[in-house]
Amino acid sequence: MRSLSISLALLAVAIPHYASGVDSETSALRGSARRELRPQYPCTIIRVETQYDENSTEFLSASEPEVEFKCALHPADRDAAGRHFVDIYGVDTVELINVTSGETTLEVEGAIIADGAYNAPAGAKVYFGTIETRRRLSNSRGTKKVLVVRATTSGGDTVSERDDIVDAIFGTFGNPISLRSQYLGCSHNKIDFTPFEGTTQTGYQVTDGIITVDINSDFRGRNRNVAEEGLISAAENIVGDLEQQFDHVILCLPPGTSGGWVAYAYVNGPISVFNDRWCEKLSTLVHEVGHNLNLAHSGSAEGPYHDKHGVMGFSYNEFFGPRMCFNPAKNWQLGWYDDQAIEWNPNDGTFIGTLVGVVDYGKNYEDFVVVKIKQTWRESIHIGYNRAKGYNEETRMARNMVTIVSAGKGYSQSMLLETLSIGDSMTISSFGTDAKDLTIQFLLTDSTTDQALIAISYGDCVFPTCCKGAMCLSSTTLRTPTNPTLSPVRVPTPESTPVPTPMPTPAPTSVPTPAPVSFQGTGTPELLLSEDFSMDMGSFTALGEKISREYYEDEINVATFEFNDSSNPPRLETDINLNGNTILSVFFWFKASELRSDQSIIVRYSLDGKETWSRARELLFGYDQEFQLNQWYRVTDAFFIVPEGTKSITLQIFGQTGQNAELVGESLLDDTSSDSGQNDDSEGELLLDDASTNSRFSFGRFVFMGDRNP
Repeated sequence: MRSLSISLALLAVAIPHYASGVDSETSALRGSARRELRPQYPCTIIRVETQYDENSTEFLSASEPEVEFKCALHPADRDAAGRHFVDIYGVDTVELINVTSGETTLEVEGAIIADGAYNAPAGAKVYFGTIETRRRLSNSRGTKKVLVVRATTSGGDTVSERDDIVDAIFGTFGNPISLRSQYLGCSHNKIDFTPFEGTTQTGYQVTDGIITVDINSDFRGRNRNVAEEGLISAAENIVGDLEQQFDHVILCLPPGTSGGWVAYAYVNGPISVFNDRWCEKLSTLVHEVGHNLNLAHSGSAEGPYHDKHGVMGFSYNEFFGPRMCFNPAKNWQLGWYDDQAIEWNPNDGTFIGTLVGVVDYGKNYEDFVVVKIKQTWRESIHIGYNRAKGYNEETRMARNMVTIVSAGKGYSQSMLLETLSIGDSMTISSFGTDAKDLTIQFLLTDSTTDQALIAISYGDCVFPTCCKGAMCLSSTTLRTPTNPTLSPVRVPTPESTPVPTPMPTPAPTSVPTPAPVSFQGTGTPELLLSEDFSMDMGSFTALGEKISREYYEDEINVATFEFNDSSNPPRLETDINLNGNTILSVFFWFKASELRSDQSIIVRYSLDGKETWSRARELLFGYDQEFQLNQWYRVTDAFFIVPEGTKSITLQIFGQTGQNAELVGESLLDDTSSDSGQNDDSEGELLLDDASTNSRFSFGRFVFMGDRNP
């Protein structure tokens, strides 16, 4: 036998159980006698995935999707055998399951092709190779030439009308929701399935990317593969070699073939086959062409098709829907969002980032469509946000939820592990080579529900009580001064709750704790706000002069104050809905440079529309060197309580300076309302130094948590 480079022959399929019958029926159809020959060239192994109707006997009796393996014959062997493809007998399925469909070749000593099958003698040596000239059909980018082949039969039966098929696949006659438009939308124009227009090898003129083939046979009650073989042969008689001219071939078979099948496709191959009017059903078209692009099924613990938030799960008996894209594992594999996808190593520390749905790809390149967490010896984890809008508006589960999906390398069925609502988390135990807990949290969304903030923690350091790595700016926590003035009341916090215990406040200013003076939180605080300044000031409004967004080490967004304008101090302000929470805390990261001893940053809040202000925290540089210049710190003790029934607060961070820090403290920060805590005067009366300085104060991420009495 010879070994040489071959091109990928046209791929097609037959059912092993019907091999002899298929061959005799096909021979009669083609007017040929039974053939038996020794193949002269390796054939190319093809995996075939078949969908059945949910109510069919085949579907109900199968615990797993039907998987078949065929061999696409070399053109020379194909001409001699009178077939494009054959079943494989005598080779263990275990040996075939891990081959690369459309690329791996098969050669067996002493093999013969007979009765529609590639027959390997018992005990013969089996050789697997790789084709050298690859069509690269799994390439998920670029313009793809598509030919649709529609069948009519001698019995008068016909599939859908020509123009209906064309409209369903290409949208040529005004259909806004087609196979073409859905792939254009989901890929953001990175792949385009266009109808072939023009003259074929035989001189035949194709219009609208479709031909209608009359087959002089009645296929009612017969095996689907007989109809397929007849349709391919008749089509090639009209237009010439299908493989050489078209990137994808869609076959619309006549109704009435046996079995409850819906459609099937060649994995990493050009052909997809549809039963009767399933050639017009959107989700089925997108699903089967997905197999052509080397995508496997999407399942869950409930079953192999039960991940319903992407099109590689179930297909639906609908003409114009549902409009869905793919799950996070498929999105990673397709590569359409590579510039907004990240592979995160959990050993690098805490991941804190914003996810967006595929529809919002390209709006902000600091957001992610997919986060992948790789495992060397097990399936990797893929995380995405299933935003239900646009061309993903009809996703059938986990709408506007964070989804966690596992998948292996290459062609691998993905498994939906969990769907998270806001505030939910999932912990995967013994993850990775270090066998630590991996915790994934859905923290919150923005006001438009287009962005989802998530945190990924590894081991014992779980956000927000612990944060390590570059996304936290630093793991350094603001230290306690050596001679503090304590608050009048120290409020105990149970160890079970992530809300931090209040630390002593540095002199000369004390921070009274508003009533009530004793509480016990629920232990499950709610994230009310998280801002990373990826979209300018984000949730905050910038007030005053000299506030800008900058980049720390060219990768982390920070908001920077400059203390230059004494009449209009820099301030950030936002309103926060408390959702019934009364126990509140602020976490944030900061770095000061060139800050003078009479300058400070104050975190304060108002319960009454900014009439009066109460301080949660003041950061003083001059007193006892509470922090060092040019070093990042994390504040975890800006902590306060508001009265029951408070619906919202105004939170403000502002920069203060003055000739005398104690005088400023007395004149601005005296308690003028003992019922609500320490108060400041209106922001227009702040006493600031008129001298221009180079003082700068930068903020990293802000996190605002809430809890309540149980």
